Amino acid sequence: MARVMTAPEWSVEDTGTRVLVEATDGLTRDVVTRILTREGYAVRSCEGPEATDDACPITQGQECHGLSGAAVVVQVMRHTDPRVREVLVEITRQRPDLPVVVEVATPTVDRDPELFEHCRILPQPMTAASLAEAVAGALAD
Repeated sequence: MARVMTAPEWSVEDTGTRVLVEATDGLTRDVVTRILTREGYAVRSCEGPEATDDACPITQGQECHGLSGAAVVVQVMRHTDPRVREVLVEITRQRPDLPVVVEVATPTVDRDPELFEHCRILPQPMTAASLAEAVAGALAD
């Protein structure tokens, strides 16, 4: 059975600063969501194209409601899947003023620095404190 990407939606109950979390791994997505919710953010998440049979809508020229309603994006980049990289490129191209925090291994940044030049890097492994600091810093920039 094909796995379909579920687009995140914002609601009127989302009263804090809105953070969109993209993480393929469900446990990681849940932990990041809980940490940011505890920090007072309104959080929605997306599993990204790596976990589904669908392409991300923004890489197909479509709107992503999760992205359009977010004040900051947190992308957890565990792998170098080209589709995940393509999403990051499209986010920074389509929404250049939207802060993006990328949790990524330092060697990946060193190998491909131009991919991350408009992002706040959150080195792996992240902690609750480093995640909160990165998101607050990205919003303050």
